[in-house]
Amino acid sequence: MNMPQQDGGDPRLLPIVIWPDPVLTVKAAPVETIDDKVRDLSEKMIYTLSVTSNGVGLAAPQVGVSLRMAAFDPSYDPDDIEGLADPDALFMAINPEIVEEEGSYLDEEGCLSLPDLFYPVERPERVTMRYITLDGEPRTLVAHDFMAKLICHEIDHLDGILLWDRLSRFKREWLKGKFKKMRRR
Repeated sequence: MNMPQQDGGDPRLLPIVIWPDPVLTVKAAPVETIDDKVRDLSEKMIYTLSVTSNGVGLAAPQVGVSLRMAAFDPSYDPDDIEGLADPDALFMAINPEIVEEEGSYLDEEGCLSLPDLFYPVERPERVTMRYITLDGEPRTLVAHDFMAKLICHEIDHLDGILLWDRLSRFKREWLKGKFKKMRRR
């Protein structure tokens, strides 16, 4: 596993990868062993998420590491999640997968890897996610509304899917053009 390079600042803070970096469009590899490198990456991802304004979820590809790991901040809406010991504490999900989903709704979404871009995306109203903790323990949680959307968004990152990939070709190309113009300014 290659760790992202620091810029000489806070060694706990990981740089957020911005599109069109190719790591964002590749399916991430499963975590085979929870070792010190995985724990270190997890700690840095959780720290980065905790200090990133407007960030409530962060997938490993968003910090340049193609592994199936995602950090979540359920404190944004703790009533939308069941199955966590502390729904106000950030947590890491190793090899997360959605095993059940139901309903659907359309809501605006943003992404740390596509800064300042927001667009309505259709997501399930309720999801059940299985994952492994940093202690190697299997867990299951149920999320609805905002937290269901967040879980789907981060798992999409692990599958190399960006929010605009959920849109029609026309809307996707329009958003890519808009994003490129915004980045040039």
